[in-house]
Amino acid sequence: MAEPSTQAPEVATPTAEPPKDEVHFAHRAKKLVLDAGAIIKLQRADNFAKELYTTPRILGEIRDRQARQHLANLPAQLKVRSPDTESMKSVQDFARKTGDFGFLSVNDMEVMALAVMLYGESGCDKELCKAPSMARFEDGGDKGRKAFSWRPEGEQEKSRGNTMLDTTESTAAPVTEASVEGDVQKDEANDDDEEEEEEGGWITATNFKKYARDNHESATKDGEEETISEVSIMSADYSVQNVMMQMGVDVLSFGGFMIRSVKLWALLCTACHTVTRDTSKVFCSKCGNDTVYRVPVYVDSETRELTVTRSRRWEKMTSKRNKGSIWSIPKNRGGRQSNPLILAEDELLMSGRDKEYRRKCNQFEKERQLHNPFASDSLYQADPLMGWCARSTNSRGNALLGDSSSAPRVEAGYGRRNPNRGNFKHTKGKRK
Repeated sequence: MAEPSTQAPEVATPTAEPPKDEVHFAHRAKKLVLDAGAIIKLQRADNFAKELYTTPRILGEIRDRQARQHLANLPAQLKVRSPDTESMKSVQDFARKTGDFGFLSVNDMEVMALAVMLYGESGCDKELCKAPSMARFEDGGDKGRKAFSWRPEGEQEKSRGNTMLDTTESTAAPVTEASVEGDVQKDEANDDDEEEEEEGGWITATNFKKYARDNHESATKDGEEETISEVSIMSADYSVQNVMMQMGVDVLSFGGFMIRSVKLWALLCTACHTVTRDTSKVFCSKCGNDTVYRVPVYVDSETRELTVTRSRRWEKMTSKRNKGSIWSIPKNRGGRQSNPLILAEDELLMSGRDKEYRRKCNQFEKERQLHNPFASDSLYQADPLMGWCARSTNSRGNALLGDSSSAPRVEAGYGRRNPNRGNFKHTKGKRK
């Protein structure tokens, strides 16, 4: 007689299934170029693309320990590449045409140039735009609405001059019974929708994943198939978004920092009312005064001329600025350490100030290339102390350019600083 087996019968163990509440989001792009803001704000960029790219200068801006730790813990590997000269030149030319060149740093230019270079390497059939399309600005956006103003309705008509836009009101359509009935039906439908939304309840931490999964599935079913772009760029800089959108590169943002519409920018002089497209200028090209402001412009469909768009900043721009007018300007002092005020464009030609400015620009570019760790000649330095990590000093041992991350530029007057404000530091207690 066979003895009964003491071994327990084998039971099939069920395979572990992924939780149903887990939400999987599809990638928006194959390659994603990251700006410094996306890394500093601790964004999960791996949820948007598989391949992540950035530039060496952007990587050098990440000095926060928490941001560097977040960057090291990303599942996707961050690839560091430098853009080529052709892509850099195309981005600079396009930024000059949109009017954003004067408000973009070297790091912003390199990030956009890297996105353009990766777009060209991807082999897309659709080519990027070489110049901003003027056709989209011909109707002018503000042509069918009144210019913004805080003044009453009657005073607005009196205050409008030749530089104002033509604010022709659109004629209203006659109201019929059918249109009234349609409006009533729309209001009733909106009320029903509001009741349905109220019945749904609040979205809490417990049902957030369920709502996210349902909304994501309904969006993919109702709409068309999600298109994955070849190259995208993630940045919260409005100027970067404005240039990239008009070139045709997909733009991603975070925290709601996204522009609503693309614009063309120009400089308007409030003294002589001259409009120039070169936004890198500090003084007016006609009168030479420091009275230029950055304003959006569009091409008029009738006159085919650039027309300034009125905005909320118009009253602030046209009003007189009294900052720094309490005390008189001190007399200029000569010497090596002198820093005279520049109040007009023709003062740059006095005492060789233009030559000194060009010398500082050339020196800054030389130091920037010297301190680039990814340069081709940085590995062949005979002395390691003279490499990219060395601190450039002058004959006195001081820093050669101070903060080498910012390029030298002409500053009109006192700049953003208020000379009437006391700059001395208050000491604790009385002096002994």
